[in-house]
Amino acid sequence: MNRKYSRLYINTKIFSVFILKIIISFFPKKKKENNDINILVLSYFNLGDVICDIPSLRAIRAQWPSAKIHILMRRPSGIKMIAECPYVDSAEVITSDMDNWGTYITQLLRLKKMSFNMSFQLVRPFSQFRKTNIPYVIGVRHRYGLIDLKDEALYRHCFTSYAYVEGKCSRKEESMKVVMQCGINDINSETECWIPEQTNKRFKELQKPYVVIHPGASLEFKCWPIEKYGSVLKFRTG
Repeated sequence: MNRKYSRLYINTKIFSVFILKIIISFFPKKKKENNDINILVLSYFNLGDVICDIPSLRAIRAQWPSAKIHILMRRPSGIKMIAECPYVDSAEVITSDMDNWGTYITQLLRLKKMSFNMSFQLVRPFSQFRKTNIPYVIGVRHRYGLIDLKDEALYRHCFTSYAYVEGKCSRKEESMKVVMQCGINDINSETECWIPEQTNKRFKELQKPYVVIHPGASLEFKCWPIEKYGSVLKFRTG
């Protein structure tokens, strides 16, 4: 959706978040050793988006193998899935732009205490103004992100380095563009997924080959046609 922001609107939004940044700056960070590296990752959309972010997460881990990587996600279901991921140390649900300011500020203060060296926002800002400003407000020094050209004036202060959304670019490619901003260019684009050991054990106990089918997405145009599911079932059973 194309949006046009007035200069007054942009300046008001940026000024309000700048004031919040000043207020948050009075609260101390947690002291850490000089060689400690803490990384904040924002991947706050649906489960499929998280899978698309795996190449980026894997590249970040390879670049900083001893870093503490904390990820902000949209849903508790995402937390459960990412718990099996070897590229992430911890995760929590990100506050919604619909949450009250008290909830938002509480999360900001908690995150600030974690003293992040850098942040990677692996999704476009869209209209998620509060979420996009989290690294900026808590004082993360190096902030990498992705911006639509039409939204640049509203969001460019959020990042110290950012890539543009250009043409037809997949969700996975957009995510990888963000990581490349810090000089990581050799990224394996293969995705991965994990399931809890208890679930994996249950699958292994099955006597016959099995197919796992995800019935659809939240938006109809993203759903696989019904006949495609049928062809998979026919292939496995025929």
